[in-house]
Amino acid sequence: MTMKHFIKPIIFILCLLSYLHPQGTVILLNGTSSAGKSAISRALIQKLGESSWTIIDADYLSKTPALANAMKTLALEFIETELNTSLTQKEKEKIMQEGYSELNEQHFWLPDEKYSKLDDYLEEQIVKQVYKSAINVAKTGKNVIVPTVFESSMNDEFDSFSIQDNVLMILVFCPFAIIPQRISQRNEAALRPGATAEEKADIR
Repeated sequence: MTMKHFIKPIIFILCLLSYLHPQGTVILLNGTSSAGKSAISRALIQKLGESSWTIIDADYLSKTPALANAMKTLALEFIETELNTSLTQKEKEKIMQEGYSELNEQHFWLPDEKYSKLDDYLEEQIVKQVYKSAINVAKTGKNVIVPTVFESSMNDEFDSFSIQDNVLMILVFCPFAIIPQRISQRNEAALRPGATAEEKADIR
């Protein structure tokens, strides 16, 4: 099935959902990494109109100051309480002033072992923030697309969507033989000098 054939039935369902629900519609694209969730999200945005739809993912959080600050606050608390690492007031202020993506690139200036634990914790928190943001944005009447990977440990997050009557859950399937090729292309794009964020995201 081509991207064109995949999108047409979704648009029909969305039109129906939008008619039935005054609040925004949430599309959950659930699939393994590199299955094509981000590419489908962007294709849907082009078809449905950028002005009425928003993609909410980890990139959205890092570009939204209030949400990025919330993540940085959680990181500070975890560093001091769970990693037993004391931070001076100056170090705390530096973390709050830095961009969230830049902090991750610099590993929050932590040793690799400690950053690995922090990274695992933040990944869990980002997922929760993404879902919470999607529901809140939809309540304002806006439409949302969420590319995600549901895991068996995410029952609470799944329940938060299942009780909503304006959520469309779609499984994004990619043949196992194709996924390694897409991962390879994604890694090559990430390592290529001068590659744009859009080019890197095309393989997601």
